[in-house]
Amino acid sequence: MPTGVMLLGEPPPTEPVIRCYVLRMTKMLSVRVSDEEAEALQREAERSKTTGSELLRASLRAVLARAAASRDAEAYDADPQRSGEVIDAADQMWLPDEDWSTWEQGDATR
Repeated sequence: MPTGVMLLGEPPPTEPVIRCYVLRMTKMLSVRVSDEEAEALQREAERSKTTGSELLRASLRAVLARAAASRDAEAYDADPQRSGEVIDAADQMWLPDEDWSTWEQGDATR
């Protein structure tokens, strides 16, 4: 191939081959848990057909998302919206000028 990229099933190249790898940057963490927690993690991993590492990653993402939401709420409490920053629903300024009521019915003749 002129690009120098080798595809699966092709004969070995006679020129240098460019190989591209997507690296997933990860860090190894060590966590101490009780025997009961380790056993519960293993049972849940088997039940959900995943790995203990994936369960821990998902749990970490959930904890971090809750922490971020809590910080957002604290920031809002410290500086709430003012009346001029909120769109009054009665004004309906956000509604489109056209009638889109038939959109869900598959009306693509517009």
